[in-house]
Amino acid sequence: MAVVAIMEPATENLSSKRPQISLMSRPSNKIRVLLDTGSNGDLFFHEKGKPKPFPYLTRQVPKSWHTSNGSFQTHGRGKFRLKFFEYSASREYTIQPDIVEYDENHMTEPGFDLILGCNSMNELGIVLDFRTKEITLDEISLPMRDINKLSTQAQIEKSWLLNNSIFQENTKEPQSTLEATKRLIQILDAKYEKADLRAITENCTHLSDPDKQKLLELLQEFEELFDGTLGDWDCEPVSLQLKEGSKP
Repeated sequence: MAVVAIMEPATENLSSKRPQISLMSRPSNKIRVLLDTGSNGDLFFHEKGKPKPFPYLTRQVPKSWHTSNGSFQTHGRGKFRLKFFEYSASREYTIQPDIVEYDENHMTEPGFDLILGCNSMNELGIVLDFRTKEITLDEISLPMRDINKLSTQAQIEKSWLLNNSIFQENTKEPQSTLEATKRLIQILDAKYEKADLRAITENCTHLSDPDKQKLLELLQEFEELFDGTLGDWDCEPVSLQLKEGSKP
């Protein structure tokens, strides 16, 4: 099963004066992605001898891969930004596939640019339903596509133009993106001001007058918590160690 995606190198440190451009607006960065249920890892194919225009981390120990066509090793990983534009016009993911350097003089060009294995598909929430022959990502389901039908750049461009025009007319976003946007708007629109503790207790109509007074005294004891500003959590510094390859 295959999908078309937009991919660019992930920049480690972006200048605040240089806003990050959406992947949708960049030309000539469309790739063929094979969704491989028989692999646990991810592989990106890069022609040997060409510069690596992406962050590259050399492995201390080469990683061995065993396939039906034989065994090989990879010596490092890249870091990329990835967008499945057929499923979302704005949702982006970060992946770190191993880099397979192929020599076009000794082998034909791979029929795909990127392999996503089971682990990444699980992390990204990609569901392959062989009964309905659909691929689901963020609650959006589309028919499965044969990667052989994306064997040429012309076919990739055709798929890109068709789906891009659909998005321009009727952009459909996954529910998770809509909910995240809604939360952000609520935070930005929130009005932060000092709380009127007396008015709050008076509005507690389910309490008796003596209970309202007790509640007011309790709130006034910690009045600095209700001054409408952000504060600091007074505790020992916390350090979190992430496992290699893990994503927040």
